[in-house]
Amino acid sequence: MSGEAAGVILGPDGQPARGAAAAPPAPRGDGWSRSASGLWLDLREKALHCLSTIKRVTGMPDYQAYLAHLRLLHPDWPVPSEREYFELYLQARYGDGPTRCC
Repeated sequence: MSGEAAGVILGPDGQPARGAAAAPPAPRGDGWSRSASGLWLDLREKALHCLSTIKRVTGMPDYQAYLAHLRLLHPDWPVPSEREYFELYLQARYGDGPTRCC
């Protein structure tokens, strides 16, 4: 029996036909079979994660991680702007002035 079911061309045995009209193979799972836009999105996500890690290691504030923390653990707290967050970070880090002895 041949025909079309839900946009898939069926062969004589009722299974999806092989060849040019057949459905594309299932993704391999290694990232290479994704579309170009999917690869760029994945690359962007990994780059942002690396940037976040570098900020944490060097002691710089990470506003996006702070927003995620606020949404998860303190949903009723007000969300500061990025400028307010940075000013709060500087105040908490350095206090009223420089921390030198001379």
